[in-house]
Amino acid sequence: MKKIKLLIPVFLAFSLLSCEGTIEIDPGFILSENSVNTIQEVESTLLGAYDSNNAYFNIISFNSLHTADVRIGLGNRGQGLQTHSFQINSGDGLPTGLYFSAYDAIDQANRVMERANEVELQAGEEALRDQIIGEALALRAFNHFELLRAFAPSFDPTSPGVPLLDRVVRFGIDDTNLPRNTVEEVLAGVNDDLIRALTLIPASATNVNRFTQNGVRALQARIALYVDTPASNQQAIDLTTDLIAAIPLADPQNYQDMFSIDDLVGSEVIFQIDRDQNNGRIGTIFTDVNNDVFFSASVDLANQITMTDIRRNVIFDLEDVINDQMADFTDGGDLIIGKYLGREAAFPAVNNIKVFRTSEMLLIRAEANAKLGNLAAAQADIEAIRAARASSTITPDYTSQDIALTDILAERRIELAFEGHRAYDLKRFGLGIDRLPEDFSGVGARAETTQSLPADSFRFTLPIPQDEIFANDGISDSDQNPGYN
Repeated sequence: MKKIKLLIPVFLAFSLLSCEGTIEIDPGFILSENSVNTIQEVESTLLGAYDSNNAYFNIISFNSLHTADVRIGLGNRGQGLQTHSFQINSGDGLPTGLYFSAYDAIDQANRVMERANEVELQAGEEALRDQIIGEALALRAFNHFELLRAFAPSFDPTSPGVPLLDRVVRFGIDDTNLPRNTVEEVLAGVNDDLIRALTLIPASATNVNRFTQNGVRALQARIALYVDTPASNQQAIDLTTDLIAAIPLADPQNYQDMFSIDDLVGSEVIFQIDRDQNNGRIGTIFTDVNNDVFFSASVDLANQITMTDIRRNVIFDLEDVINDQMADFTDGGDLIIGKYLGREAAFPAVNNIKVFRTSEMLLIRAEANAKLGNLAAAQADIEAIRAARASSTITPDYTSQDIALTDILAERRIELAFEGHRAYDLKRFGLGIDRLPEDFSGVGARAETTQSLPADSFRFTLPIPQDEIFANDGISDSDQNPGYN
């Protein structure tokens, strides 16, 4: 008999651990009166939910390796080659890890909300309870949307989405038949969560390691861009305009420090996932802690960034001795990806993950304006980003929507490089992948890989994990995404 294979959290010392497997016991003891009985302890479990929010590792991996932004490194020993060669299948670790990590966070958020409504409050604790519930709602919405970005074939309202998990599921008690909801149904639940979160999270909350009102609005803006209707594009413009006014773009030094040492002073970070050596070295997607290069930046990406652009020294590690800067790279060497080198020498590859930044809000506003025909406004936002980054790229006159959207997508590629957007952007724009010969053919010890992926390929959408199909009575082989059956 099938059982839903969700990642069920076990709370220990108010931190969240997780295990994966078929559940044979009722986990209703989790967050019980015997383990968490004050609102402060519920808050501690919420912080644990943030700590274990690990889906973005796989999101960044897919959007980086499944594009023309990297080439196989000389130190690669097989890491990530299925993703890079466009050969992901339903049994692979990337879709499985993304899917179950996101549902783990959703389940934890649901349990936090349930317990927050159960514990006895002391005088004056209602505001803290409301904030906890608001943040949990935002965390649940965030992960549901990330599941849609990865697993929904399109954002058409009737497209199959993912199961909407808006309650605690107790095995052996509740109905555990969880079919795929439509995109429209999932987005309705996500939007309801975010609207409610805004009423519960106080304006005084400013910790960007947790969801604030600004973080919620940034998520709403990103969702509105993906929905892509005239009404949603106008919503995106309204939301991003407020955020841009509140949180300006970082200056050149603060921009560098924001990535290199995770310094938030003067940064443009709206929401980030706080990481340390115990919960994931994001940089090991690209470079091992012993400096073996699994994936190098591609020649194609390097060609897009002008020499004056301050992003060169963040996107690429131009100072590394094994890299010998650009000279070695152009001769077939590795151009180290620099965004996740590690904020401390003692902890290489450990950096916080910047999920929402002001620059993305400018890019969202530019795209939304272009789609509504406000071409001058769209051009002004792209010019503002390029000026702030000292780019010498000349912005063309946006005399047509096609010119505008092509240029905006090019700027998104640079500004959001290795932050979890590129493959999704190509899918949204209906574009394929074409790698330069020097980025897919073998050079010395470098392996060869696939040159291109057509725009209509099913592989821009990840497969529902086979483990879920085996375990969930609500999803069968016939519900698998097209191309993976």
